[in-house]
Amino acid sequence: MQKVLMTHKSLFGALAAALLFFPSTAMAFPDDAAELRQIIATQFGGNANAYVKEEASDFRRMACRNRADLVQQLLDDGLTVSDIPFRTLEPFYKCAFDENEWDALELIIDPGTLAVIEQEAGSLSLPLQDPVYRNDYKATRLLLENGAHTIDNRRWTRGVLTKDGHRLNIAGFAVRKNLDEVLRALEDAGYGEIVADARQPGFWDIVFNVGTGGEIGGGFGGLLGGVADIAAGAALGGSTSDFLIASAGSAVLDSGSGGGAALSQISDSELQRKLARYLATVEMPRGAEPQSIDTANSENMPAIPKTDVLGELERLADLRDRGVLTKEEFEAIKATIIEGS
Repeated sequence: MQKVLMTHKSLFGALAAALLFFPSTAMAFPDDAAELRQIIATQFGGNANAYVKEEASDFRRMACRNRADLVQQLLDDGLTVSDIPFRTLEPFYKCAFDENEWDALELIIDPGTLAVIEQEAGSLSLPLQDPVYRNDYKATRLLLENGAHTIDNRRWTRGVLTKDGHRLNIAGFAVRKNLDEVLRALEDAGYGEIVADARQPGFWDIVFNVGTGGEIGGGFGGLLGGVADIAAGAALGGSTSDFLIASAGSAVLDSGSGGGAALSQISDSELQRKLARYLATVEMPRGAEPQSIDTANSENMPAIPKTDVLGELERLADLRDRGVLTKEEFEAIKATIIEGS
């Protein structure tokens, strides 16, 4: 028995000695930008991207702790954000969302990455949901300006609402809940006309009913039913706008509290233009150019480099490898990227 104990003690002593001679290679999280700069210079040859690749967990922690000073140091040391793999960027973004910390994310946020995260998100984890529900101006504006557009990805919205339709949904929710900071964020991000439409009493009811085939379109279901019933109503002697207004149920359609013109004063073509902006399968009236807030707001949107085709294809391949995209979807999107380059 004593011999066994001595053997165990010897092994323990040898292990302790080995740990002294071979310390752990894991580095401590840098205290400040100066320490991070020294680490990158001495251990990664001045290559900030190599640091992020090797220390992905610390990179994520920079978002969790909102260490904008450290992210800025990475950029000062030449960090190329487009070269960071999606699997490294995604945890950074999600920790910023979870911790409600935005300064570090703001320095490297990328519309393409955000679009993928929003597309993959579950119905209760969309990037914009928490900022909107908390009436957070800064976070809502940051995400809107970088392409996030929805707080609702349930089945009824798919193939029904355009991106602007989703933004109208956000604005309508903010109007109903008196979320003034969200409305201000929408306006400052370039979506003032959408906010004005959302403030118009009854307008969202019309968009929703036409889109889902609700009170207006019960006969055939979905958008087709809504549009078909509108056409039938107009053929019986009323204008399109008259039929829409009559079919909006209990909505209050006047100019008393919503600002702007009453819906009854909007021409048929103008109403159709508005519906086409927000609903995916309503056609623009003849002679009218589609008005896209994405185009109007492009000056405020961070540019997505068109020359980084290889980087985009690598991210696409990463999504395919993780099972997010099927092989067919991968090939279709790849062809679009190559054609657009």
